[in-house]
Amino acid sequence: MLKKIALGLLALVALVAIAAVVIVRSKTATFDENVAKVYDIAPLDITAAEPPGDPPSPAPDEADEATVLAASEAMARYEEAVAGHKAVLARGEHLAVGLGACNDCHSPDYSGREEVMGPLGTIRMPNISPGEGNKITQYTDGELARLLRHGVKKDGTSAVFMPSQDFAWWPDDDIRALITFIRTVPPVDKTWEPTELGPIAKVLDLSDSLVLDVARRIDHESTDKAPPPAATAAYGGYVARICQGCHGKTLSGGKIPGTPPDIPIPANLTPHESGIGHYAFADFDKLMREGVKPDGSALDSFMPIASFKNFDETEMKALWAYLESLPKKAFGGR
Repeated sequence: MLKKIALGLLALVALVAIAAVVIVRSKTATFDENVAKVYDIAPLDITAAEPPGDPPSPAPDEADEATVLAASEAMARYEEAVAGHKAVLARGEHLAVGLGACNDCHSPDYSGREEVMGPLGTIRMPNISPGEGNKITQYTDGELARLLRHGVKKDGTSAVFMPSQDFAWWPDDDIRALITFIRTVPPVDKTWEPTELGPIAKVLDLSDSLVLDVARRIDHESTDKAPPPAATAAYGGYVARICQGCHGKTLSGGKIPGTPPDIPIPANLTPHESGIGHYAFADFDKLMREGVKPDGSALDSFMPIASFKNFDETEMKALWAYLESLPKKAFGGR
């Protein structure tokens, strides 16, 4: 009798295992089909800002008053154009090292890096410096803008892992500024193999536990737009989107599904007692800029402080206002 029960249990386990394999294969095939889909989205009408070129020639010494005045006005326009271009570059750099966290994923010199994620696979962030042969040099400005807003690559398929859904709300001027800046960073010649994803990663993506297939997460018909920058919860909700990849949609933290044991567990960012309920803004600001918790201990280096410390005062206060406005949720709800 016991032998029959044991054999029955073994048969049941075998059936469950076979069913699991069939389900996993079906889901991985679905994921592969999704990321191979070509989206009918045209490159955006956004181009990098061009530098103003050479300054105008001054009026000759013997010039009449009208010629001198014209030369003076031309120089004033040129200086205004130079200042405007510098402002665009400065905004682009701020986005790259702050809200966009480009320098965290793609490394400080923008030459890319890889992250081994255990059973999930190996994520390889490409080289986005304008070095010869780098993929970014093959993109037009409009294609780069489409990648940022829609998560769609040059060939029309979905980007993988790149969090375009987190900054699809950026206005055209910000996308233009980032492209302008990235086009000017020092070139680095370094190439990477494509990202390799395991079956677990693909299954987690389809269950919305992990965002890998980016384009599928974006409403391409009506991309959301943020209100003007202000230290408000309304604007902070947009800033906070960059936090959702690690801390979850509810920002209550917990283990990132499928990650290996050495990947730190993201904290609870809601005002729950297990989260930041005991923080004041000064504590939060110090945490984000210096990586130091209220008790004096250091924040894990997995948290991209290198980017978040560059938030301006409006962005930091807006993010804080939004986090304070969240429903209190116990740790681990993601």
